[in-house]
Amino acid sequence: MRYLKKYIIPSVISGLLATIIATGITIYWTKSYEKERVIVDYQTRILRDVAGFRYILNFPDRPGYERFVSAFNQIPFAYSESPEVINKYNEFVKIRSNSGFSEEVSNQAFANIIFAMMDKLAIPRDKVGDSIVKQVFSVGNHS
Repeated sequence: MRYLKKYIIPSVISGLLATIIATGITIYWTKSYEKERVIVDYQTRILRDVAGFRYILNFPDRPGYERFVSAFNQIPFAYSESPEVINKYNEFVKIRSNSGFSEEVSNQAFANIIFAMMDKLAIPRDKVGDSIVKQVFSVGNHS
């Protein structure tokens, strides 16, 4: 009985405590990782849609315009914890709502949003310059 009280019971209790603590830590890490993964997936989808549908930025009558506008309007929510993206978004909205700015200024502001989102997601952009972001590629005859 003495052996049981001195060795077995403390071993069982320490094993149970270690299991409980390890399980708690694992659950916490898993939830934290999952939350971060969901946020990054959301941000990536927004970047993909905004960059992918940029060819219709000035053509509201083309197919896909609603998807572009929807993705663009989600930028402040998807990137709410990124002051740089929010600043670039606000600059672009200000420029687009003021007819005094040139098309080049508007295009540069748009490119700046794309670059800020890429930076937030740590997507390398050393070979993606303004000319690539501003260059629009579309297939088909758009008259």
